[in-house]
Amino acid sequence: MKKFFSIIGILLIVLIAILFINTLTFKSKQVAYPAIKQTELTQSSITHMQEAIRYVTISHENAEEFNGQPFLEFHKFLTNTYPLADSLLKPEVVNNYSLLYTWNGSNPSAKPIVLMAHIDVVPVDEPTKNDWKADPYSGDIIEESIWGRGSMDDKGSLIAIMESVEQLLQEGFQPTQTIYLAFGHDEEIGGNQGAASLGKTLKARGVHAEFVLDEGGFILENFIPGITAPVAMIATAEKGFLTLELTVTTNGGHSSMPTRDNAIGTLATAIHDLENNQFDYKMISVTEEFIDHLGPEMPFGMKLVFANKWLFSGMILKGMSNHTTIAPTIINSGVKDNVLPTKAIAKINHRILPGESSEDVVAHVTKAINNEAVKITYEAANEPSSITDSDTEVFRTLAKTIVEVMPGTIVSPGLTPGGTDTKHYADVADYIYRFSPIRFSPGADGPHSVNEHLPLTDYQNSINFYYRFVKNLESK
Repeated sequence: MKKFFSIIGILLIVLIAILFINTLTFKSKQVAYPAIKQTELTQSSITHMQEAIRYVTISHENAEEFNGQPFLEFHKFLTNTYPLADSLLKPEVVNNYSLLYTWNGSNPSAKPIVLMAHIDVVPVDEPTKNDWKADPYSGDIIEESIWGRGSMDDKGSLIAIMESVEQLLQEGFQPTQTIYLAFGHDEEIGGNQGAASLGKTLKARGVHAEFVLDEGGFILENFIPGITAPVAMIATAEKGFLTLELTVTTNGGHSSMPTRDNAIGTLATAIHDLENNQFDYKMISVTEEFIDHLGPEMPFGMKLVFANKWLFSGMILKGMSNHTTIAPTIINSGVKDNVLPTKAIAKINHRILPGESSEDVVAHVTKAINNEAVKITYEAANEPSSITDSDTEVFRTLAKTIVEVMPGTIVSPGLTPGGTDTKHYADVADYIYRFSPIRFSPGADGPHSVNEHLPLTDYQNSINFYYRFVKNLESK
């Protein structure tokens, strides 16, 4: 017994030594760059952003509700506001409402690049209009921010791109690589008419870009435990999207004689069983990169955990929700309180982890529910993206630009749970990155929320970011 405890003691000492050695050798991947002088935010730039918000370019799930006139008026606004871009970059309307600008580079043999944004916004729920501090389509300035739907998602990026390009054109700048500006009109409902048409247009012309850059990652503040510095997450992958409809159909009846197989009860059991059978948490390459970039910047205790992911991966992955998620979002049933419904329907949304598929989700859900009375259907799925390499000159140029414009920012690859228009460009680009230089913190009035607004400092940073990024590409 004494020998046994001696062995246990030695193993414990070895384990502690390994943990500490891994922690002490867990070196930072951050690169220091000198800050650059920021271009001041002009009143005209502010006015342009305010005007952009006033165009009510809403994407509706119901196609019959779509109103194309605000999109056409927005096109005219861009023409009038950015005359050099309009005259020199050959803007084209694609599929009626999306826009494609072509900025020819000096080297036709160099692979082009694509800067993306989207014109459309989500609707504002009518019951919440009185909860806004300003009319959601006013573009009013309140608390040093531009207020309105789309200010963060995604007109902030679109107008910042146009402001920076117009400034570069005024300076007589010509890029080495051809630059495409691709602005879809229906990203909020999947991009199947806008970005899909833009991607097909480029592919049909034989365009194969070095990379595309779209929304999807933010400057995260107070999101990562133990890290007080802002974290720029450049998303190198995104989760997939699948909504399953669960339907239970019965003969109904009178509520005074309830049956054991009533529709609502059966559906509730199915949802309960599903939520109690979550998908496995998995380590994927983009998660490992995130850990390796963030871990060295943490206090010692957290750094020890991240430096030894071989031991603590379960804790880390659960904290990051690194799995395919299950979220019941809609449930409908019943017509009267004394009538057993004949049908109960629920919609369950899943965000699919890269490496898994919609088929895997259906198989998992079918097994978890294990009830033939529950019919499982879906209309369409967006599969998760592939994972883009972060060990590239493009990623390093992005990181350099972020630190130059926003000193003290930590940069890391990451995984975005939301979908973007980049899924429509998989065939036309080597690398796909997702990042907007906009700060986001827990509880903030962010994209799609009541009181969505863009701080003027973020708008200034965005203009400077795109301006500097285009310039930095010349020396990558």
